[in-house]
Order: sequence, then C-alpha cells, then structure tokens
Amino acid sequence: MKIRHTLGCLATVVLGLAVSSAHPAGMMAAFLLLPAFTFWQPSRRICYAAATGYYAGALWPLAVGAKNFFGPDVSVVGAMAFWAICAMLLALPYAMLWTGKTRQLLWRAPVALVIGIVPPLGLIGFASPLTASGFLFPAWSWSGFALSLGGCGLIAAYPKVGFLGLTSIALIANSLHPGDQQPPPGWQAVDTHLGAISHGPVSPLREYLSRAGHTGPGRRLARTDHRFPGERGTPLDGVDGSILETKPSIPFVKTARSL
Repeated sequence: MKIRHTLGCLATVVLGLAVSSAHPAGMMAAFLLLPAFTFWQPSRRICYAAATGYYAGALWPLAVGAKNFFGPDVSVVGAMAFWAICAMLLALPYAMLWTGKTRQLLWRAPVALVIGIVPPLGLIGFASPLTASGFLFPAWSWSGFALSLGGCGLIAAYPKVGFLGLTSIALIANSLHPGDQQPPPGWQAVDTHLGAISHGPVSPLREYLSRAGHTGPGRRLARTDHRFPGERGTPLDGVDGSILETKPSIPFVKTARSL
C-alpha cells in the first residue's frame, strides 16, 4: 500500500472520530468526504480498509459501553470483539460495490449506504453517514434523504462537482429553514435517567420512584414499606406530599392519594 493510500485510510479514521463526537460538523464532514476517500481507492481491498477505518473510528464508544449491551460481566476481549466485528461488517458494502468505473459509482455508492441502514445489516447500522442528511437539509423529509443519496453518488463519481453542488444546495436549505420548533409553553423536561442499571446491582423500582416524584409541581413521594426480594436498605423516604400505598405481596404501586 502506497503512502498516499495509507494517508487516505488514516483520513477515514479521523472522519470516524469526528462522527463519534456527535457534533453536526463532524457528521456533515464525514458525509461529504467519505465517499471520495473510500470509493476512489485503487482496489477493493484498500476500499475495504478505508471503510473499516471509518467505522473503527466512529464506533470506538461501543467498546467502552459494551456493558450497556451485554451487562456488567462482559470482558474486555468481548467488548473489543463487538467493536471490531461491527466495524468490519458495516464496511462490507463498500468493498462489495467498489468499482474502477467512475460512472457506476453514481448508483453504487448510494446503494452501499442504503445496505448499511436496512436489515439485516441495519440492525447494527451505527454511524451511517446518511445521518447528516437531517443537518444538510433540515425539514426536507424524504426529499432531503433522496437528495443526500444522489449527492453521495455524485461525490463518489465526481468529487469536485458533487461536493460543490451538494454544499451549495445545503447552504440554501439551511438559510431557508425557519429554525427548530419550540415546545409548547409550560412543558418541562424531566430527567428519566434511571442510574447504571446494567452496570451493577441496583433497584430499578427505587430509581424509577425517585424520578417519578418530580413529574409534577407540589407532588412528592411518601414512604412505602414494601421491599423487593434481595433489596437492601430502608424503605423509600417521602419527599413531598403524596402517599404511595402498597401491599407487601404485590410488586408495584397500587394507589396514590394527595395529602
């Protein structure tokens, strides 16, 4: 592999890392640059290496967060294998549809992206470059998605023309976008984070009830004498004005009345 090709593969890793940041600029950069960095490689093998590098860079959080998928007992080897297998599988469509014929890239590149987001491969379709279509063409719905697919093929076949054309249309689309719709007055966000349920022995009921007490102004949870099997600690303390009545044999809240 020549130095130029090696640098191209390293560039796709950088694009993947930019996507892993979840910043819109990183996603748009990956969408606009990845087709050229992968499909313009001189061979199918190098194209696959470049695509694998992109997904390896974009999916590194999978190795760190494997406990969210497999529970707290997953090994480091298992987490790394999950990350590597996902990256190699998602890169396969690029290798399968690579070609040295420029015009055929007009349809091959979009098909490669679509294969990565529909089942069965779409079941692990993380970090698809098509995610950027919502930022490039906000509120354009399926029209923006179709335009993104067509633009991807154009960038892969004719990078300069495709890049300039797609970025120009994207700038117009964003300038015409009125902005995100604001939530109705009086709506309040509620933190529904239930703790590290998959990372260790915690009580999902206690976590849920601690959050449920904040869903409305002036309402609090009082104490309940019910414990789940294996649950340690004292019963849930009341926080503000409501009583939860439970039966010891029924593992859920029966009724609630305001004080």
